[in-house]
Amino acid sequence: MKKKKIQVRPIDGQLHAACQKLNAEGIIEAVQSGADINAPDENGYAPLDIVSRVADDWQTGDYRHDPVLQKKVQNIVDILIGYGANPDGATGEYLPLEVFALRGCDPHVCSKLARAGATLNAVSDEDTILDSVNNAINGIINVDTDEDPAVLDRLNKIYDTLVRRGAKHFDELNERTEQETDNELQ
Repeated sequence: MKKKKIQVRPIDGQLHAACQKLNAEGIIEAVQSGADINAPDENGYAPLDIVSRVADDWQTGDYRHDPVLQKKVQNIVDILIGYGANPDGATGEYLPLEVFALRGCDPHVCSKLARAGATLNAVSDEDTILDSVNNAINGIINVDTDEDPAVLDRLNKIYDTLVRRGAKHFDELNERTEQETDNELQ
């Protein structure tokens, strides 16, 4: 099945390019010139998806350990959310919250996305984002690793933020669904 090519308005293309380059001024200029903050690019990625993908690409390199780069991405996420970007992006392939929680390990961005209404209880392979963050924490604690101790601190902050915002573990969601089903049958 062929994927339908999306027509992108030039002004939206400028926004996508600015997101790809992490150019905050370019993002602001494009939005103020009429770009749609949630317009998908030719591959179906919204601006927040693009920023998530760029940050994720850097994860293997410097993102977790580069505070200057983190501040730049945090500023851009703040701008996008401030202009009304959908905190879940557009594609549904992966959620920006999941990318920044697990790969980027960025409490600021996770908190911003959660406050903006990001989906907290998406289930993938019988894990929620909270389960995945918990597994990452336990992996660092239980395995002799060279991971920077600051990463464990950031993961704990993300976990706490997600819990405060209402994120649940898969078992909690499953238990709640079973209880609701039992109540409906009675």
